[in-house]
Amino acid sequence: MKENKNNEVVKYILENYDIKSVNDIANALKDMYKDTIQTMMNAEFELIVPRDRNRSFYFD
Repeated sequence: MKENKNNEVVKYILENYDIKSVNDIANALKDMYKDTIQTMMNAEFELIVPRDRNRSFYFD
């Protein structure tokens, strides 16, 4: 199953990007996954910080 997914990604890259170098592959992957990576990075900053009733930060 995983091999089929990998083949689909490779096929997509070859059909949609003008690949001539390793950098072209890296740029294609960045372009394909940029939204996913951005979402993951944004989630890191949306952590819930514990606060008391006065909205002050507190730590254990």
